Amino acid sequence: MSSQPYEEDRQASSQEDASSQQSYSQQSYSQQSYSQQSYSQQSQSQPQPVMFDANQETQDNILLNFQFFLDENPERTEAKPFGTKARTTRKPAFFDLHLHPELRLKKIVIIDDLAQQLAGTCDRHLQDGLRNLTTEQPVNEITALKDGTKSTAAANEETIARNYGNSSGKYCARIASTLLFGLKDFSEEILEWSTSPQAVQRHGKADGFLSVVRVPSKKGNDDDAETPAKAGQQTGVEPFSSEPDDKQSDPPTLPSEREDILEPSDESDIELIRKYDLQHVAVWEMKSLFAGDEVVMKEIGNLGLEDAFVWTLCGRPGAFEALSQDNGSDAQGVECGAVTKHMSDIRVSVTGRKTGPDDKATSEYWTSVKSPSRQKLKARANLTAQEKAHCIVQQAWAEAVMNDASFIIFHSGNLEYIGIRHRQSQTLYLSQLIKIPNEDLPGYYRIHAGLFIAAYKDALARAKLLHQWNIQSPRDENLYPLYSQNYDHDGNRYRGVKAQRKSLHDEKTDLELFMELDKANSFQITIPHGFHFKQIARPFIKLDINPDTDEAPRAPLAGKQSEVCPTLHLVAPTPFPGTLRVWDFDFLKKLPGTKNFQKHSKGLVVKLAKGPHEKKELYSEIAMYNKLDKVPEVRKYLPRIHGIFAFDFERETTNGLGETKIVPDTILAMVMRHGGESIPALLMNNENLDTVQLQKAAREALRKIHGEGYLLRTGLSPHNILIKNGNPSIRFINLRTWEKRPDAMTQSGSKRKRDSDFEEEVDELIRIFDSRPD
Repeated sequence: MSSQPYEEDRQASSQEDASSQQSYSQQSYSQQSYSQQSYSQQSQSQPQPVMFDANQETQDNILLNFQFFLDENPERTEAKPFGTKARTTRKPAFFDLHLHPELRLKKIVIIDDLAQQLAGTCDRHLQDGLRNLTTEQPVNEITALKDGTKSTAAANEETIARNYGNSSGKYCARIASTLLFGLKDFSEEILEWSTSPQAVQRHGKADGFLSVVRVPSKKGNDDDAETPAKAGQQTGVEPFSSEPDDKQSDPPTLPSEREDILEPSDESDIELIRKYDLQHVAVWEMKSLFAGDEVVMKEIGNLGLEDAFVWTLCGRPGAFEALSQDNGSDAQGVECGAVTKHMSDIRVSVTGRKTGPDDKATSEYWTSVKSPSRQKLKARANLTAQEKAHCIVQQAWAEAVMNDASFIIFHSGNLEYIGIRHRQSQTLYLSQLIKIPNEDLPGYYRIHAGLFIAAYKDALARAKLLHQWNIQSPRDENLYPLYSQNYDHDGNRYRGVKAQRKSLHDEKTDLELFMELDKANSFQITIPHGFHFKQIARPFIKLDINPDTDEAPRAPLAGKQSEVCPTLHLVAPTPFPGTLRVWDFDFLKKLPGTKNFQKHSKGLVVKLAKGPHEKKELYSEIAMYNKLDKVPEVRKYLPRIHGIFAFDFERETTNGLGETKIVPDTILAMVMRHGGESIPALLMNNENLDTVQLQKAAREALRKIHGEGYLLRTGLSPHNILIKNGNPSIRFINLRTWEKRPDAMTQSGSKRKRDSDFEEEVDELIRIFDSRPD
C-alpha cells in the first residue's frame, strides 16, 4: 500500500485544522439566517419540518433544522429515590500503579475554550457533511427519536453510562459519521458509542468507548462487522433505528443487496485505523451523581492549577520506584494486590501498551491558546475529595493508555470534562467544567459531534504516521520507542506492526548501570517502611580487596562516599531460603531533577557479614571470586561481583557487671548480580522440569572448572548451583571452599587421580539433580 495518498490526506487535514482554530463565537454562517441568533434563542426554537420544492431552499432548511438539533441539551439527570448513594472511588489498580514512567501523566493544563473549539469542529463539517441529504426526513426522524428519549433516574455508574449512550452517544456517533463521510441518513454504524470494547481488556477497562467499526460493503457480507453486539457483548445502549417502532415493518436490507455507503478511500482509512489497533478513538470515565458530585468534579479542574500531577505508584516491597523518606507530597503508594503479576522474572512488572506518535493537527486545540488558564489556587475542598479526583484522573489516563486513545471524557451525569492526551509531553489538556444542561456554551450535541469527529481524525492521522513508519525499509526503530518496546501482561494484539522484541531495559542500559556500580566507591540502601521507603542515613563504603590474600582490607577506596551514589532497595523483608545473610535487592537509579528512583531491570544479591567469623569467610570468598575472574573458562560460570562494602555504625554492649557502653562496629556487604534460582527452588517450583539438559550443562561447566585445576569440594551443594529461568545457564556461588590443585598435579600429576576427582564430583552433581525437595 502506497504511503503517498496518506501523506497528502495528512497534509490536507493538518492545513484544514490549523487554519480553523478560531473560537466558536467567531464562526460565521453567511448563508444562514441561523447566524443572527444567540445560543439562548436557538435552544428555545423547535425545528419545524417543512418540505420545499427548490433544491437549494431544501438544503438551507436541512441545515437550519439541523442547527436547532445540535444546539439542544440533554435533560438533567435525577437521582433514583432509593438508589445507591455510594461516594467511593476505586483506588489505583495494578495496571496504572505499574505503568511505564514515560506513559504516566505528568501535568494537567486547563483550556478555557476547548468546548467551543470542538463545537467549531462540528460546524466546519456541516455544509459538506450534509451534502447527500436530499430531504429533511432524516433530520426530522433523528430529532423525533431524540425528543422521545427520556433519561432514567440514575442509580449508579452503569445507569449514568446507559443514559449517556441512549440520550447522546448513539446520536452523536451517527451525526459524526454522516458529517465525516457524507452519508444519506443517520442510521449507519461507522462510529459507535458503547460500554463494551471491541476486544477483551484485562486491565484498564474504561466505562465507555467511541469505536470505529467495520462497515459491510455491497459485495461482501456482514462477517467483517466486528461490533460488540455482533460479538455477543452488551453495548449498554439501546439499538438505534431511524423509524418509530410502529413503522418498522419492512425486512432489513441484506448486505449483499445494499449500496456501498463509503468511498473506497474512506473504507481504506477505516481498515488502516483497525490495522494499527486504534479503533477505540475516545474513552469515558463515568461516575455516579454522588461519587462525581460537584465538589469532586471541581477538584479535577483544580489539579490543572498545580505544578505537576504526582502519579501514584505501587507501594509493595520491591516496587520499581522508591521514594526517599523526605519526599514530601511525592511519597505516595498503594499496594497493587496482584500477587502473581507484581513480579516478572526477577524484576517488578512494568505495564503499558505499544504507543505511537501524536497528531500535530490535534495539538492545535491548545497551541493556539496564548496562555492556558492558571488561576490562583483557591482554598481546596476536603482531602477526601482531592484524593478522589486524583484517583479518577489517574484511572482515566491509564484507560486512555490501554487503548492508545487521545480523547478522555469524565462524565457524572450533570457534570463533565473533555480532555485530550498528549503523549510526548505526558500532559492532559482539559476543558472547563461543563454543566449539563448549559445555556452559556454551544449546544451539547454540537460539542460532542465535534468531539467525535476530532477523535476519528486524530486516530486516522496517527494510523497514517504509523503506516508511513512501518513501510520504511529499513525501519527506524528509535523513531517511536514506546511502540518498539514490549510491556508486561499486555494483552493487546498488534496486527499492523511487527516491532522488534525490545525489552523494557536493554542490555546497553544494563551495562551502563552496572559500570556505574563498579566505579562507585559507595552505595546507599533503602528499605520498605509501610507504603514509603526509608533510606538508611549513612552509605556503605567500598573496600579494597587484594585477590592474592585472604587478609582483611586495610583501608576503604578513596575513604569517602562517591559523588554519585547508587541506591539499592531491599526487595523483601525476609532473606533467601536457608540463610539469614543473603538478601535480594533492586538496583535503583535516581531520576534527574526529582527525588524519585527508577528500578533497574536486573536484581542484585547482597551477602552480609557481621561477626569476625562471618567477615573472615566473606573475605576468603571474594578473594576467590577475584582470582577466578581472571580465568576466562571459569569466569563465565560465576555471577558478576561488584565489590565488598563496609557500613560503620555504633551499637550498645553490656559487660558482666551490667554496664552498657557504645562501641563501634562494622557490617560487610558483598554485592553480586542475581544468578538465578537454586536447584531446590527450581525443582520445587517446576514439578515436571526435565533435568537432562540441566545436568548436561552442569557437567560441562564442572569439566571446564576441573580443566583449569579447581576442585569444588564442599562448595558443590544444591544451594550453590544457580540456574536462570530454567535455561541451561549454570552459575556457581559460595566459592570459599574451592581448592586449587598444585601446579605439579595439574600439569604432570596422575591423570587417574584427576579423573577420579572429576567423576566423584559428577556423581555428586547427579545426586543433587535427582533429589527433589519434599
